[in-house]
This record gives sequence, structure tokens and C-alpha cells, in this order.
Amino acid sequence: MAEQSKSSKQFRRSQIIKLRTNSESESEEESEDDFFDKEKIKKKFLSAWNNVKYGFNVQYKPTFKEELPIWFLGRCYHIKNLELASDDREIQDRHKILSLDQFFEDFSSLIWLTYRKHFSQLANSNITSDGGWGCMLRTGQMLLANAILIHMLKEGWRTSQRATEKNFIYRMIVRFFNDEDSDYSPFSLHELVRIAEACGKKAGDWYGPNSVAYALGVAVNTTPHPGLETLCVYVAQDCTIYKEDVARLCRNFKNCYEPTYQDKSWRSVLILVPVRLGSEGLNPIYIPCLQTLLTLDHCVGIIGGRPKHSLYFVGFQDQKLINLDPHYLQETVDMSVEDFPVDSFHCQYPKKMAFSQMDPSCAIGFYCRYKEDFESFCRQAVDVLNPPMQKTEYPIFVFDEGFNPNRTTDDLIDGTREHQTIQIETPRRRHKKHKKKKKHPKPESTTEEYVLVD
Repeated sequence: MAEQSKSSKQFRRSQIIKLRTNSESESEEESEDDFFDKEKIKKKFLSAWNNVKYGFNVQYKPTFKEELPIWFLGRCYHIKNLELASDDREIQDRHKILSLDQFFEDFSSLIWLTYRKHFSQLANSNITSDGGWGCMLRTGQMLLANAILIHMLKEGWRTSQRATEKNFIYRMIVRFFNDEDSDYSPFSLHELVRIAEACGKKAGDWYGPNSVAYALGVAVNTTPHPGLETLCVYVAQDCTIYKEDVARLCRNFKNCYEPTYQDKSWRSVLILVPVRLGSEGLNPIYIPCLQTLLTLDHCVGIIGGRPKHSLYFVGFQDQKLINLDPHYLQETVDMSVEDFPVDSFHCQYPKKMAFSQMDPSCAIGFYCRYKEDFESFCRQAVDVLNPPMQKTEYPIFVFDEGFNPNRTTDDLIDGTREHQTIQIETPRRRHKKHKKKKKHPKPESTTEEYVLVD
């Protein structure tokens, strides 16, 4: 044992020596101790700083304009519960207008996931808090969590309901995202960080919408949890939704050897579309498109934010986005007890941010329960993806009737390999790649070299 300990110490010392300039061995021994002491001090300092910076969250009731509707995950609310303007009659026909009180009730029923501290160490690190670096992972978790809420509890469920069975399912969903390395938490921070390692990310790194979207896809499509076998995630590649790929993924049931088009063999799907809508900032021509997408029944929000500050966008009023902010450092919740507290997973009041401040890198989410829902989503979305009043068409993303020839069913399920091969495409290369669609050039693909949000 003494010899093994001695050899291990020598190996560690030799690695440190390789990273530093050549000097005498005695000074190297002293510098090694100083190095580890500095790392401990740095960790404690950052932890203390994050506790101060993100440890306070004052919730206040925001003000909304009385004359304008509030759109929230495909639902319309109005302070005075009035009818929409005449030019929005088509939208009005598809939506029942709800009151402002109902808006706050619906908003507070969303699962709010924030920074946490004092959880078990993340893989291959000594990190026990994601304060200051994990906000994009948290926004991705929130989008997925609320899609699962709709999937398992339908859209009409609210936290004020006291149904025992539904509360049990609700707590099970919350535990899916608990900060622990457990089979009960298939979408925990620990699991997402582990998956992201295949893309070259590690705990403590900044993540972009693209890498988080793929991590969520792998986590959902490979989880063995029996309650999630009817849900899958499709991540669009190069701003294109290939309809045959979606159908192939939705029909690919475990233990299903003869998949068919029948509804009974069609899994619900969460579609994530990573996009980049501008260079240094959001191109304002896409604001009407984003607003209309947030009015669709199938939209479950946007993971994005402003530069270096990720947010989960769930709606808008006029030129202000409504969001859930993960930048609040809370204690990890012990979920080993049946009735663990859930108050810290709900935000009573939303925050607002101007569209003009939005970072161009984001990922838009859509949930389709049935095959007919997916077909309806395709029909509705294709009409609102092109910026209005433009001489040329530059849609946010496009639909393709076929399948991606470079993708297999395994690639659809395990997106890490395909994510590693994503390259930057110039407009000329994109145009050449899609010769048959001259009227449908796409915005720049989101890549980790361009991602600014986190």
C-alpha cells in the first residue's frame, strides 16, 4: 500500500511538472502544494460569490398592458377578458380567452428549475453546485419538464388541484429532474452532464442551446423508465424537420418488431429546433415569427435568453417576452421522503424581457401527442416561419417531406455522434445543399462556436 501510494503521488507530480516550466525539483514540490491550495481557495471563493450573486430572488407581480392580450404556451389571456382585435379573429376562433388570474395560476403551475447547491459531486469533478454555469441546462430541463407535465397530466392540470393520483404523478415528474445520480432521476443535472461529455463538454463548462437539445434527446430516447416509453424527442438538424425521420422515431417502440402507421403505435414527440436568428444580435425581422410560434397550441417554449444569461421563454405580450429565470441558487431538496416539499419548484410571478435583447441562439420546442397533432403542427407552422414583408424568404426553419439520408434510426435515438459532426454552413453552401428549395434558404445552423447564451 505504501509503495502504491508513493507511485501514485509521483505520477501526479510528474504530470504537474510537465505543465510547468523546467525548474528544480524542490521548488516543484512546493508549487504542487500551492497549486492544490489555490484550487481549494478558488472553489470556496466562487461558491461564496455565487451564494451572494444568485442567493436572492425577490418575486414581484409584473404589470401588463390592459389593452393587449398575453400569450402563454399557446393560450390567450386578457386583463379585461375582452375579445381580440378584428384582425386576429382567426386566432380568436382557435382560442378561448382566459383571465389574468388564470394566467398567474397557469404560470405558477409550471415546474421551475433553478441553480442548486450541496448536491452529490458531478461525474469526474468535485463540483457540488451549478451556480454560475448551469443556467442553459436548467432552462432545457424546464422545457422538458413542462412538456412531460402536458404529456402525463394533460394541459388542464394545475397545482391547486388535490387529486391524489395526479399529485403522485406530479411528484414523480419533479423527481425526474432531481440533482442525484439515480434511476429515479433520468434527466438530472448529473445525467445531462454525463451525456454532454460525449460532445466534449464537462461539468462547469458553459452550454449552448444546441448541445442541451441533443443531451435532452439522448436522455429521453434512451431512458429505461417505464412511464416514459410513450414519449420521444426529435432534434432538428440544420434547421430542417424531416417528416419521415419524425415518423420513424415515433414508430420505433421498444419491443415493437412490426411498427405501423396506426395511432396506437405512434409515440408522442417533443420536437426541438436549434436555430440562430442573426449574427451579433437577434434579427428583428424574426420577432413576428417568434410571436406567432408562441401562439401555437403545440409550442412548449423556447430555451435561449440574452448573452451569457439563459432563460426559458414561455410567452409574450407586445414586445416583451415572458420567462422563467433559473438564476436563483437554492438548496438541494431531499426527495427520499414521499411528501417532499415542492414550493421551491414553482415561481409565482414571471419576468419580462424585450425581444430586442434576445440572443440569436435558441432552441424552440413543440409537443405533439398524436400523429394528427404532428400533421396539424406542420400545417400551422409552415405558414408563420417566413418573416413578413420581406422581398426574399428566410424561414426560421423548414420542413422536408422525406428523411435525412445521413441519419439512421440509431442516430435519431442517440444524437451525440451526429452532434459531434455539426459544421458551420455559409449561406452559399446551404443554398447549394438545398437546390430544390431556392425559395427556402435557412437561418444559420446553431453551432457551439457561435453560441453566446449561458
